Amino acid sequence: MQNIDAQQQPRAIPAFFEDYELVQRGLLRPSLVSKLLFTYHQNKHPTFPLVHTSLFTPENMEKLQKSDYFLLTAILTIASRDDPQQTLTHRYCWDHTQRLLIDVLLAHPWTQTPRTVEGLLLLAEWLPHIQIQETSSDSPKSLFSEDRTAWSLVGLAVRQGYLQRLDQGAFRNGDKSESKEQSEQNRLIWAYIFMADRQISVRLGQSFWSRGPSLNANFTAKDYPSLQPLPDSDSEDYASILQASMELIQILHNAHAVLYSSKDRTMAMVLEGNYARYLDDFRTSATTWHSAWNSIAVSTKTKTTLMIMLF
Repeated sequence: MQNIDAQQQPRAIPAFFEDYELVQRGLLRPSLVSKLLFTYHQNKHPTFPLVHTSLFTPENMEKLQKSDYFLLTAILTIASRDDPQQTLTHRYCWDHTQRLLIDVLLAHPWTQTPRTVEGLLLLAEWLPHIQIQETSSDSPKSLFSEDRTAWSLVGLAVRQGYLQRLDQGAFRNGDKSESKEQSEQNRLIWAYIFMADRQISVRLGQSFWSRGPSLNANFTAKDYPSLQPLPDSDSEDYASILQASMELIQILHNAHAVLYSSKDRTMAMVLEGNYARYLDDFRTSATTWHSAWNSIAVSTKTKTTLMIMLF
């Protein structure tokens, strides 16, 4: 992964975003777009390193095309969601994201790119606060409204992934017509589709969508070179974090599928005396996982984010 100095300050680069709709309409300044990209890279990217770091470099910002604008808008929405001073900006970005989502839903040609899938996964991970407020109420049924919205976005990402044949990234010898860099990025995107789908399905108790070969690929950190730390740098070992996350999510998914597939099945296992045995098996798997990854050499913040998934 390309290393970006943590002390680097965001630059005002007006020429880069002149044709971006929110800039053209005068709702955002180009310098603010640059600042929000920097904020996202510093605060959000470390816990969900799906977007290639090259996107955040000035030389690549200049090359952004219309097909990148859904991802860009999703990033700006997420970067502004937790800043009280950017409340209006967050509203502008989320409103624009919703308009672009119509094009994504209708599969307009300009949306048929892996970066659209990246944007969907990011939104599912960090749903805008505005959307959470609008879909919530005092009704008990609204308690899972955020999860339902995220589940819908993940489902759309899954369908877009299949439509663009990103599932081929689950094979070590994927599409030979693509560059090595694009093949590796597609594999990374499919890995995050796989994880997002299992996570949200377990949270909602719904069956998962993506039944592709990812379960049997057994990818390791070495299969994600763009996430590996650079020599002689302080960059994080995101590749190992991804491997650890996939292994843990599979354990949690298996536990849910066996122990809580249905109320009747769970009750039958309890009465037959099998529930405690299966629970012990999964506890052993979780303990083994913790022993293997507890000493992973990453920052405390990144490691804590990983361990929260277990506990």
